[in-house]
Amino acid sequence: MPGGKSIDLVGSIALLINNVLGAGPVLFPALFQQAGWLLCLLSLGAVSLEHYFGRQGLTYAITQFIFQFMLLTICMSTIIQSVQALDYMLVDIFGRSCALELSPLPGFVCDDRDGISPFKDLYVISAGYVICACVCIPLGTLNLDENINLQKVAAITIFACTVTWLSLSIFFGLHSGRVPAIGTDVSQLLGVTMFNFQLCITLPSWLNEKRPDTSVTKSLTWTLVICVTIFVLMGFICGMGFQPYYSSPNSLLQEMRNHDSDRVQDLIPLISIYLYPIAANWTSIPKGSLQDGIDLAASLQRGLIGACTDHAVEVHHLL
Repeated sequence: MPGGKSIDLVGSIALLINNVLGAGPVLFPALFQQAGWLLCLLSLGAVSLEHYFGRQGLTYAITQFIFQFMLLTICMSTIIQSVQALDYMLVDIFGRSCALELSPLPGFVCDDRDGISPFKDLYVISAGYVICACVCIPLGTLNLDENINLQKVAAITIFACTVTWLSLSIFFGLHSGRVPAIGTDVSQLLGVTMFNFQLCITLPSWLNEKRPDTSVTKSLTWTLVICVTIFVLMGFICGMGFQPYYSSPNSLLQEMRNHDSDRVQDLIPLISIYLYPIAANWTSIPKGSLQDGIDLAASLQRGLIGACTDHAVEVHHLL
């Protein structure tokens, strides 16, 4: 349900930054290695300009139902990522993670196997899932404006993690040959770039909850500048700090976990590897549910076309 329209400029920037960054800082190093820095910069610039200067009208109204479904699928994906990160954290701390197995053999199971999940192809309710639910369900009962302090903490945490990874990459040694100007494979370029710019999903609910004196132009400008800067730095520096790994199923976090340097085992880098997916995802799960509810409530209250048109007109006049 809509709240009290109390989100200020700092809260707005934190909310939008968390929405844009997502898993981007983890994905861009491999993308820079794979597609090359020149095409990555061009893609980031094009998508950023499209989000800043783009206009939404009837098209937005037609696709509103699709956005509702998209928000649900994004929440589901984020829940899975969070649960996997928590289960692996439990494996590293306690040597294994436990779960309630639903299929094929109902019962309790504990495992430490490596792979996408410690439990492989089993259908389970894991300890990581229970922890995630205990944290996210209470947060989902808050209004979006009441959730802003959490968004600010998450944004600070994400910045701290990215600074840690950039420092680690510099410590490992930078090799410019790992990030060519033009790469050998651009198949992931637009998908990764556009997936991380989900402002069109956040804008309607944010416009419903922001303070009247919160500038749309300043919020969008600072958000895009900060996020693109982080993407570029992560792509260049972390891409040059690790051997090319884009042909493997590993992410940057897995590459850091598997690195043979003792520095990765230091407390702060190890914490950042687990803290980032938690900070990025735990704030996204209740936020996505809240956005879905706010958009749906506005559409039902004022009519689908009227609600969507109001959002588009407000953005048009405030930019």
